[in-house]
Amino acid sequence: MRKACVIMSVIFLLAVTVFTQDKPATAWQDDLDYMVKRIEIMHPNPYAFFPREEFYKLKDKLVSEIPQLSEMDIVISISELLANLKDGHTGVGFEYSDPEWLVRNIHLLPLILYPFDDGVYILAGLPQHRDLIGARVLKIGRMAAEDVALRLGRLNSHDNPSGEKKNLNQMFSFAEMLKKIGAVESTDEVELTLLRARNKEIKAKVGTVPFMAMAMFLGNWYPQAGGELATMNQAAKNPLPLWLKDRESRFWFEYIPEEKMMFLQINSLNYPHGSGKGSFGEHCARFFEALDQSAPEKLVIDIRANNGGNHVELPLLKGILARPHIDRHDRLFLVTGRVTFSAAQHLATVFDKYTNATIIGEPTAGKPNHYGSIRRFQLPNHPQVVITSSIDYYQDSEPFDFNTTTSPDIAARVTSSDYRDNIDPALKKIKDYERILSLAQAVALELEKEYVANGCDGMKKSYLSRKQELLNSGYNLEKFFSDFINDWFFANKKSTADYTDLLAFAYGECPESIDLCYSLAARLETDGRFAEAVKFYNQCLQLNPTCHYAKMKLGLLQLQGIQQ
Repeated sequence: MRKACVIMSVIFLLAVTVFTQDKPATAWQDDLDYMVKRIEIMHPNPYAFFPREEFYKLKDKLVSEIPQLSEMDIVISISELLANLKDGHTGVGFEYSDPEWLVRNIHLLPLILYPFDDGVYILAGLPQHRDLIGARVLKIGRMAAEDVALRLGRLNSHDNPSGEKKNLNQMFSFAEMLKKIGAVESTDEVELTLLRARNKEIKAKVGTVPFMAMAMFLGNWYPQAGGELATMNQAAKNPLPLWLKDRESRFWFEYIPEEKMMFLQINSLNYPHGSGKGSFGEHCARFFEALDQSAPEKLVIDIRANNGGNHVELPLLKGILARPHIDRHDRLFLVTGRVTFSAAQHLATVFDKYTNATIIGEPTAGKPNHYGSIRRFQLPNHPQVVITSSIDYYQDSEPFDFNTTTSPDIAARVTSSDYRDNIDPALKKIKDYERILSLAQAVALELEKEYVANGCDGMKKSYLSRKQELLNSGYNLEKFFSDFINDWFFANKKSTADYTDLLAFAYGECPESIDLCYSLAARLETDGRFAEAVKFYNQCLQLNPTCHYAKMKLGLLQLQGIQQ
């Protein structure tokens, strides 16, 4: 009897233990169901870029894994799940979540890492790590820095590859995410393999800090020396470039007399609507007064580090349109970057659509037509975690614009050495604009002559001999081909076969261009080359699943009995 009582007691204790373990797992599973249902209610079209059935498979997989995951792993997994929707406004809102919970659960490196095109570098950090700042990061823990970037990119919501790069600026510091992807074992200390001056490779073990000790610096994107941070460019012989001169001000401008240039930087659009005191309209009025007084030859509007705010850009747009002497491709320049997102993307889109501005810089983090206007909600059983969801669709561009970013007319990417030496490639390109434009025009003229004399083969050969010059200049190859085809080739083609041949060649040179891909598919369909047309219409849907024109074409071909 006594033995039976002991056995019953053990069974009861085991049952209590199992129930205690199951209860938190069930709470998270219920939260996950609630989150998905709420996003489906709030979001205009949550599965625009990712199939609902595939999303539910991933969601069900996460539900089954929850009992084996820690709280932080669950939250990161939710973030990874939502990243599949390819909407940078819909995801886990770490920045809006409970500060006490963030402090308890998240450890950050006391360093800010940045993925330049020539490698990952330590951009800034707390002063006690000054000796590491500016070094190239070869490995984070056991993983190559490039592999870390690739895996981290899948864990946070973004619209496109530029948005993915933008997020890395913060995610590289997130020790729990580094552990989640298998780069490190501990969130208390991270080993970095670094390449310092004169190609000296070192290993450094860096202790992490509580979330709030670094979080304040991460939203600045390009923090400068002074205060509590040391930076990789603080020892530069050159003065700070204009774009880094005043990162704290939302709106500021300066006339540069030696360049006859007005420089306007808008770092945030977080202004209330209206025209009252402190409004965006008031700032614009002050700006246009200074613009008219200085009478510059060029106006540069810099939004490369602007992550959004509100749609308040109309006073600026109207002021530009009212000054046709400024609204010219050789006088008005808009600088964009990987941080340009949300309301800043909206500004870029309307300026691209309604003005003659030449866009310089990096591709934006947002889509010209995009979802946005976030609303937040808490998970019912874990209210410390905040989720964000888009509730609006903004068709800022044409309905047939399926581009997933605004690409610059002339690329100007900042390398690690540019940043270290306080050099701004964007302003260099603007100063060199006439030469770059002349180069593109000269190459186009050569292609015309070669086509007349030697047909498509001669034209392609001529282009390939000058391609590197175009790339070095930053001139957008898609723009080059589109302008060449529309401005001259279409009217002067010797045959429709040549037209199809050039479209195929242009798309091969610009494989990310959905416009060239669609034009090629439509041309192949017109030529009766249906199997090839189907292939490229499907490629359009790979580039952007919302390209309903491609879906329509495929449906019509199927209706005609053309095999898909």
